[in-house]
Amino acid sequence: AQAFKISREVSLVLLYASDPPTTSEAMKAFSQMKSAFRSGRGELPAPGKSGQMECGCNADEEAKESYIHTLKSALANEYYWSGNFIKDYFFFIANWHPLLGTLLCHPNHPWTKRDRFQMLLISVFLTMPMSVYISKQASTNHLSPAAVTTWTIFSVTLPDTIIGVLLYQMSIADTRCPTCAGCLDTLNKICMNCFCVVGILSSLCCYAMLQGAHVNWVKAFTPLLMGKVYSYLTWFPLWFVLPCMGYTHQWYMEYKAAMKEQGGDSEPLNNGA
Repeated sequence: AQAFKISREVSLVLLYASDPPTTSEAMKAFSQMKSAFRSGRGELPAPGKSGQMECGCNADEEAKESYIHTLKSALANEYYWSGNFIKDYFFFIANWHPLLGTLLCHPNHPWTKRDRFQMLLISVFLTMPMSVYISKQASTNHLSPAAVTTWTIFSVTLPDTIIGVLLYQMSIADTRCPTCAGCLDTLNKICMNCFCVVGILSSLCCYAMLQGAHVNWVKAFTPLLMGKVYSYLTWFPLWFVLPCMGYTHQWYMEYKAAMKEQGGDSEPLNNGA
């Protein structure tokens, strides 16, 4: 609705450009467009971000209408919420982990539960053929467990991680460029549908690979399952210590910025909730 409202106001401006309006009409159109851009971007109510730390399914956007886009932008881009490193880390896990986030993410997160579940299915479909291929190679060429693990990491886990990051960035793109929200949302839906089509074709390819053979389904999809497990487990240390993008670095930088703004101590030694 917000994207439609903004698009309508932009359309009015383009219409006026082709048929020059009077000064009062131009000022009115500009005022309407400015109001549409600012709608939902007010300050978070007291006590600030710490009061918005929710997990669940009650996405009541009407009650948060005046600041809903401010909240969504914070959920998509910020790690510092309560001032407590441990509490904020658990909130970070609930919102960012590719599997746990599907169940525990904030109800107003721009990367919705439906997007996450769709992403899960897409990644499964896209990595399924490689799982079957690895399984076939392991049984035909008698690959060692170390070789199977290496193949799984580079052919299943790594692509799964890349696909997840790409789909996440697509889902939250409108929070980083609010003026293009309508276009970005449409582009995101088109890309998601394209990924779904490719995923279905990938699963059909997998089915063709298994035709005419005595299939051990457990062995065929073990690399896929293990690839997912590796991805979900390595997420914790990777995103905890990753330079620049990791939780520890980003939380500390946001903490220092918050303390500087408040004029307090910049060392998070005794930060409270």
